[in-house]
Amino acid sequence: MIFDWLIGKRCTAVTAPDDNPANATLFEFEDAVFYVETTWRTSVSGRLYRTRADDGQEYGLERPIDARADAAELLVGRAIARITVDLLRGDVSVEMEGERLLEFITDSHYEPWQFTAPGQNYFAASGGEVMHIAEESPGRARGAPIRGNA
Repeated sequence: MIFDWLIGKRCTAVTAPDDNPANATLFEFEDAVFYVETTWRTSVSGRLYRTRADDGQEYGLERPIDARADAAELLVGRAIARITVDLLRGDVSVEMEGERLLEFITDSHYEPWQFTAPGQNYFAASGGEVMHIAEESPGRARGAPIRGNA
């Protein structure tokens, strides 16, 4: 519900931010960005493909896995078909065309994911509550919890 307006937007990039704290990942959907510091995972046709934890693992391969590059190969150019948010835990599921699924599994640390787009700012608070940042006055913002179905 809160992100339904993203339906149809295409993934344009999966990258590491320049400062890259805690192995953060940026998932870009045209003019919208999820900044993710929590566990994320991708699936294809219902089967798990990559997770944040796979990054740098060798698993007997010729070279270590680049989880972001693999996620980019899987998602870039594909449109969002459905997006849901668990308002009790803060988990996000982004269903994309071609039976691709991107999930953010919220953990309990401070702001495990953040979302920004023109006029839109959300984040998962510690414990999973989803908050909307509303401007009160120039230079001041406050977080307001999102309630109901998302």
